[in-house]
Amino acid sequence: SLAEPKTKAVTITAQGQLFLDTYPVTMQELESRLAGFRAADPELPVVVKGDSTVQYQMVMDVLDMLGHSHRGIQ
Repeated sequence: SLAEPKTKAVTITAQGQLFLDTYPVTMQELESRLAGFRAADPELPVVVKGDSTVQYQMVMDVLDMLGHSHRGIQ
């Protein structure tokens, strides 16, 4: 079996669509899924990628959701 990736990637497209790795998610789904991953591994790194034209507020909303205590944010 393949091991789970050691980093989770959150991507925000120019249209405001969120992806967790390659799967489209809503903000609520993103929060729920990342909470599960962080419960299993509190040090799990999360990389946030935004299209150059994405509204900055959307990036801030994702970062706020991730929380200031999560040290693995890049």
